[in-house]
Amino acid sequence: MARRPHVVVVGDVMLDRDVDGTVERLSPDGPAPVLDVTGTRESPGGAGLAALLCAGSGARATLVAPVAVDEAGHRLTAGLTGRVDLLALPHRGATCTKTRVRSQAQPGS
Repeated sequence: MARRPHVVVVGDVMLDRDVDGTVERLSPDGPAPVLDVTGTRESPGGAGLAALLCAGSGARATLVAPVAVDEAGHRLTAGLTGRVDLLALPHRGATCTKTRVRSQAQPGS
């Protein structure tokens, strides 16, 4: 029986957030679209995404990364639990978060 490869990913992680919605009007305060939010998805990004891709290919994946002790850090950890072994290092400050805003699957500008 062949053993699964074990991949160790070391790096920074972030919480990727995708906000989807529709735009049907402009703001009365300026020429900016107003997004009516229809859904939000969150997933691990950065080295967290790399570790998830390794695990998805059948490898055992271990992620070594600093993780902040805040709400976003807890959601980031939850997105890895059960799929990736996490060795969380101490992190000062808030979890880095990248938010994409999309209307009808198109990124805003």
